Amino acid sequence: MAHPHAELIERFYTAFNALDGAAMAACYAPDVHFSDPVFQDLHGPEAGAMWVMLTGRAKDPKIELV
Repeated sequence: MAHPHAELIERFYTAFNALDGAAMAACYAPDVHFSDPVFQDLHGPEAGAMWVMLTGRAKDPKIELV
């Protein structure tokens, strides 16, 4: 059985590899709460804005979805 969010996850990582921060942002729910060691306590559109900023600065992204 496929993961119920498999299509969303694939869309997110495809957008990352294309450095498409706007497409990554579109994968988040409007009321998302995102936190990691660097970007802590982001809410709503702040999480998508983080990806827009990061992908706008990235030179050679390396990420693999397995």
